[in-house]
Amino acid sequence: MEWIYDSFRKMWLRATPEERVRQYFCHLLTERLGYPAVAVANEVEVPVNGQPQRCDTLVYCAGKPVMVVEYKRPEVTIDQRVVEQVARYNLVLQVPLMVVSNGLQTYCMRTGEDGVSFLPQLPTWEEIRAL
Repeated sequence: MEWIYDSFRKMWLRATPEERVRQYFCHLLTERLGYPAVAVANEVEVPVNGQPQRCDTLVYCAGKPVMVVEYKRPEVTIDQRVVEQVARYNLVLQVPLMVVSNGLQTYCMRTGEDGVSFLPQLPTWEEIRAL
């Protein structure tokens, strides 16, 4: 069994395909897009329809959540079902950004008064701060 260190939760975890996607994505946020590590929280409990669920990653800015992320294994196609899963979390969270990724495909969606729109790329930390 292989293990991977989650520097955000400060613990060793089984290196499942989904966990590898999570670690890659979180390091992309911090190392390439300038997000502070303290802004990234993994496995955050979210009550959906009165039932405790866990969203994969939640990004905070100025103490409030601004981005929810759902990961899948690389062989899982990002389809409507995956988008609906992250959207269910956002019914509770009400964040402006939703992301789904399998490590090969990543889609970032902005929510607003006009509905949901796809962004051409992930926002940098400076862009997040301007939301």
